[in-house]
Amino acid sequence: MSDQDTLVFADRDMLFPAPVIDGFFDRDFMITNEPVETGYVGGSLMTLGASGIPPVIFQGVRLADANPNSDRLIFAFLCRFSQPIPDPMNPMSFLNTIGDDEIVIALKSSFVSGSEADVRLIVINPVGTGGALGAAGSAGSAGAANDIRNNRTPRQALFYKSDGPESWIPASPTGIDVKVRSWNPSPGMGADELAWSVEVSVPRTAAGGGGAANWIDIQNDFGLYFALTKIVGVGGGMASQYVFPIGSGSFPGFYDTNPLSDFPFGHGIVPMGAAPASAARGVYFMPNTLNGWQGIGQRAVGSSSLSPGHQIQATNNEIVALLGNDGTASAGQVQIDFAMAHWGLPSGNPNFWTRPEGLLPVKIPVGGQTVANAATNVVFKSDPWTLDNMTLNYKGSGKTQRKFFEDNPHQCMWAQATALTTGVNFKQASVRRNMDFIGLSDVERDAVVSGEGYDDPPNGKADHDFILQTFCRKVIVQEVVKNVENVEDDTKQLLGAALQAGRTDDTSDNVATMAASHVAGRRGGGTQFKDSVVYIWITMGYRITDLSVIVAGKKYPLLDNGCGSFGFVAHHTGVADNLSWSFSGPGLGRFSSGVYGLKVPHKGATTIGLRLSAEPDGPMGDSSKELPKLDPKEWVPDVGGGRPDNPNPGDSDPKPDPTPKPGICGLIALGIVGVPLAFAATQLFA
Repeated sequence: MSDQDTLVFADRDMLFPAPVIDGFFDRDFMITNEPVETGYVGGSLMTLGASGIPPVIFQGVRLADANPNSDRLIFAFLCRFSQPIPDPMNPMSFLNTIGDDEIVIALKSSFVSGSEADVRLIVINPVGTGGALGAAGSAGSAGAANDIRNNRTPRQALFYKSDGPESWIPASPTGIDVKVRSWNPSPGMGADELAWSVEVSVPRTAAGGGGAANWIDIQNDFGLYFALTKIVGVGGGMASQYVFPIGSGSFPGFYDTNPLSDFPFGHGIVPMGAAPASAARGVYFMPNTLNGWQGIGQRAVGSSSLSPGHQIQATNNEIVALLGNDGTASAGQVQIDFAMAHWGLPSGNPNFWTRPEGLLPVKIPVGGQTVANAATNVVFKSDPWTLDNMTLNYKGSGKTQRKFFEDNPHQCMWAQATALTTGVNFKQASVRRNMDFIGLSDVERDAVVSGEGYDDPPNGKADHDFILQTFCRKVIVQEVVKNVENVEDDTKQLLGAALQAGRTDDTSDNVATMAASHVAGRRGGGTQFKDSVVYIWITMGYRITDLSVIVAGKKYPLLDNGCGSFGFVAHHTGVADNLSWSFSGPGLGRFSSGVYGLKVPHKGATTIGLRLSAEPDGPMGDSSKELPKLDPKEWVPDVGGGRPDNPNPGDSDPKPDPTPKPGICGLIALGIVGVPLAFAATQLFA
């Protein structure tokens, strides 16, 4: 068992109320009047997809009961950065493809069971075109029309049991509760987004689920697999899939699946007492506001700062990681390996990132370092890093290393943790982030999209076809201060990092403390943020593959989402100002507002330009008007389509190898649950 294939369903913390099964467990950086959901404290949390702000979150917990038939497991899923697809025949309406967003959960009574009769499937299509079913919902941040729809029934929830190899028949379990929440995180920002979350409550015994003919007994080590698929809005839609266990191939659709051999089940652990350390706790990168973004970065040589900086300096650098350990035992001989790449979409394979010349030791530190149990802020630091100012043509640039980093101080960083000692458990073994915090009212940056680390492009093409999908959200800082009692920690962390933008290493700790305290609720001092706004601007990256999946009975082309995302968290003074962005560059075109196509040479790279601007009378949203208009028919692979009338059509296509390279799931994280400048942008994502 490892953090890649194991999820722990520990008992909820009895100090807090049990989770309410209404679809809500995370406010997704919005400010609402709802209390924080504390029912998952003590359970497990896993993020899937890109670094920074992940597109998919899973949480799980057990609701124990003295009556075994009332014992329950809760599965909670959040999916953000989905986008309705405009109908080309009627621009005022949308295609129903977002209604095909889907969750497939496969449960096996015992992980070691070899019986098909011990497997059950739950297939959920949570939302319709406009979100969760029913009337429009309530307001959210600053009174905006976030259309929050809570406690709704899913568009469709189906249950199946095996009827032999590659054959499924409907089941009718009782006692299963499925509820949906949906919302619009970005009203009026020029980038339509629909986000949703689902809570699923299931009984642990067959008797609690209507008998063995319909449900199963779920043991303390049960088989668990899930695939969450969202539809990306290009043409008739393409599928992006997030799968547990991590590293599993994509789920091609259960229509021709074998209940045992076609599901690479992971472990679902229901601990008897404390959660096993090997499955839920261990070493992790420090995530809080005072530790920069994701606990890694740059600081001056000899500094004691616990807030890593954001840019590589021409001189005076050491690269640091800050680790903690919530396991039950000390972790011995831990080491960190750092690699860097240009901001944008580097390869999803860390082997194609590079450790900069002169950054030593290769593994930090030599011989490793202990991270004691319950320790926090354990510092791992490189030797003083001196940039070469003599040798030309660093990385083929024709420049010295020092000049290269002077011109490109904003670098993506990938930190990977390992241990020389056997048996060390990593709750979070790697983290990927961007390094740039800047203070400008008009930001221009180059983003590099890599074609390295992938299989050959489909159909003999010379280029990989990438889809870029941009979203933007707006958080009014004063609203956070006013409603701090109902603000979640990840929102405080993100805003605290944004409010530090533009600070030097010498002052970053003080500014971090100031930002954290104000956002944490010192309302008297919060008036300095009365005209402050934080924009969360993100571009998701996908690579078109030659694979397909069946979702909601329809065949979709499959996208590789392992290439990640890039973006800014931008602090700006001027709540009423308009934010706009524009892209430019070779091989780049636009399908629709906020959705682009980019051609990248195989084993090469393409550099594109980005401008982000906020001004009182400026444009709003995507201003990439000069990009050529792209025809989806020339980009979206023809995979046949069609909707089988039943989940066992018998004459469907042979199943392909469902594993895009370098991997469909990107990064994961597993856990137990300043004075503002005119425009200060925190560049976060690799």
